[in-house]
Amino acid sequence: MQPIVTCPRVSQLTTSTGRNRLHSLVGQLPKLKGLAKYAAKNLTTFRRIEAISQTNAGGCRKLDLTKKSVRLAIETATSAEGLYSSATAEDYAA
Repeated sequence: MQPIVTCPRVSQLTTSTGRNRLHSLVGQLPKLKGLAKYAAKNLTTFRRIEAISQTNAGGCRKLDLTKKSVRLAIETATSAEGLYSSATAEDYAA
């Protein structure tokens, strides 16, 4: 498995292979839900499991999927944008 570094709104996703792709928050909720399920099953394998997104102000926010409360919020969410703008997400500094 290759690590992924991401800060999407319409921003770049860079993988360890150096490939860049553009992503937006549209359609990200199913991916977050899948990542949350994966995180729940693999908590002891990884030290950090985070989803990171760029905000309208240009900063970044992260969802720490090692936290059960974050995984539950993702499970019941109706939009990825709502998750990243909520208190569930934290400011991210690279």
